[in-house]
Amino acid sequence: MTPRLLAALIAALALTAVLGCARQQPAPGTAPAVSPPPKTGTTGPAEPAGKESPPASVATADEGQTLYDTKCTRCHTLDRVRKHDPAKESWPGLVASMQAKKAGWISDAEAATIVQHLDKAYPAK
Repeated sequence: MTPRLLAALIAALALTAVLGCARQQPAPGTAPAVSPPPKTGTTGPAEPAGKESPPASVATADEGQTLYDTKCTRCHTLDRVRKHDPAKESWPGLVASMQAKKAGWISDAEAATIVQHLDKAYPAK
């Protein structure tokens, strides 16, 4: 194998490795391509008689978990959340600081739902 062919092969392999392992990031100023969680009460069969859905201002545990899974775990592992001490820094303050890092990524309503979930799942010790 000639040195020139060998160099071209190594360059092609390196480029393939870099492109294959690169983590795709959304373009600056755009939100990542993640579908928002479905809104409750807008689709699907009607609730059975006698069973009321929670008020719009109260999020369900599933909504909080879903938002955490789609928004927070893009950057953070569950271990990091488990190690966090809400007594030292409150969940509302922490979520607000994450919300401010990328405009539009976490809405105020989503932030409130995530905080509600974190308060229940990981209360101050």
